[in-house]
Amino acid sequence: MLDTGAATASTAGYGQVQAYINTFKGHINTQMAGTVQACFGIGQTSSIRSITVNSPIGNITFHVVRADTPFLLCLQDMDKLDIYFNNLTDTVVKCDGMTLEVIQTFNHPFLIWGLPAINHLTDIKLRQLHRRFGHLSINRLI
Repeated sequence: MLDTGAATASTAGYGQVQAYINTFKGHINTQMAGTVQACFGIGQTSSIRSITVNSPIGNITFHVVRADTPFLLCLQDMDKLDIYFNNLTDTVVKCDGMTLEVIQTFNHPFLIWGLPAINHLTDIKLRQLHRRFGHLSINRLI
């Protein structure tokens, strides 16, 4: 998910990282533990590990946190990768002209690539995710 907020580091929840490793065979780096403090509005947590994900827009290092969150790509990393999110066309654009589809669900942009079955969460899964973040009503969140 593209994090268009104020995050200064790309983060991912531990469960999401485990699912990624089971699907794509990644490797977790324990040397960067504690280097990032992530704040999610309901609290703050330190990173416990990191993982580098090979994506169509380049290699991205995500700091793993003990929180139930998807992979969140921060603006600083988007700048490093020379990409930007065009919210008018729902695409991520690379400086070489390549574009990738973005799906907006519950007002959050999700970058899509890979196997269609694992590209994005269903409405039911997104509702569960938002409840876990403490949003009692999905309509109130929207």
